[in-house]
Amino acid sequence: MHQKPINSGWIEVICGGMFSGKTEELLRRIRRAKIANLSTIIFKPHIDTRYSKNKIVSHNNNSMDSVIIKKTDRRVARDISERGRSIDSVLKQYKKTVYPMHKRFVEPSKSIADINISGENKTEKSVQKIITSIDSLLLKRK
Repeated sequence: MHQKPINSGWIEVICGGMFSGKTEELLRRIRRAKIANLSTIIFKPHIDTRYSKNKIVSHNNNSMDSVIIKKTDRRVARDISERGRSIDSVLKQYKKTVYPMHKRFVEPSKSIADINISGENKTEKSVQKIITSIDSLLLKRK
């Protein structure tokens, strides 16, 4: 952490893939900030009810209270407004189909894929990665 002037604050972003320890890291940082008597606040989208409606919970079952944010993300908003779905149906589909299929098919295929695009980079960077890989494959064929 960096020294900050009095009456200022900052936002910390923790990035990583699924099951990479992001929530554990968040909880660790919050615990340290509380020990240092710093004011902290954790926000959580209201559609995230996987482990708790009002707490951030890690896969290791560690948790802290959070402030619920009621603004849905654009995909859920699209499904509701354009497709006439409810939040419950979107979450049900995620829990019943999307997440299990991701674990069953996407995760195992990453180790055998020629190219992995994480979604963490800007679109241009990802497209360039694909173009470079295709060019390399085409050169090998010549």
